[in-house]
Amino acid sequence: KKRLLRAAAEAIGSIESPKVVDLLIKTLSVKDAYVRKRVVLALGKFNNKEVIDALKTCLNDKNIQVQKAAKKSLNQLR
Repeated sequence: KKRLLRAAAEAIGSIESPKVVDLLIKTLSVKDAYVRKRVVLALGKFNNKEVIDALKTCLNDKNIQVQKAAKKSLNQLR
């Protein structure tokens, strides 16, 4: 199950369409930190208020790698 979730996160993250933004944001609730990190990096491709708010929330994630990814994605959007 974990590998499937991780593969799905990477696949969805490679789609550069605004249509996947809501799905990506919802995926941030997954417990797997690797999945959250991949999603946060994928969100760095979309510059809108919902994405920025989600990324700012991820700056306080319990996993340091997710926090670093959120910072990187926010910097890309500036």
